[in-house]
Amino acid sequence: MACIVLLTFAENVPTFRQAYSCIELFAGTAWVTKCFRIGGHPAAALDIAMGDPGSGPTNAFDLTTAPGMALALATILNGKPEKFFTMCATVCSSFVPVNSGTHMRSFATPMGNTEAPSVQQGNLLASRSLARHDANIGMCV
Repeated sequence: MACIVLLTFAENVPTFRQAYSCIELFAGTAWVTKCFRIGGHPAAALDIAMGDPGSGPTNAFDLTTAPGMALALATILNGKPEKFFTMCATVCSSFVPVNSGTHMRSFATPMGNTEAPSVQQGNLLASRSLARHDANIGMCV
């Protein structure tokens, strides 16, 4: 969060051609983005499936990588001041009750089975979503 607060006051942050009304992270089919665009509002969607799957750790749309996180932060910083919406819908497969045998999450162990790669990725993406959510609240006040 401190990173975003510092970036908010930086003078040399690169800006995009357009300020966004909606930023959809983990977009999937990007329905929220499409609805905003139909309504005439500029919107951006980011999802791992939108990048080059062969690029591995340099895929700018993979939010678990440094380039992906940088793109997400830059996109959020290009939201309309005090007037934008961020949708963060992380992949829920490591959180749903049907998958409890794998993720082993409970009230006592919310981080679940941290040895499972899907749980590690789910925890990372959820923590990044919460960090961005807190940053959006701080920037829009």
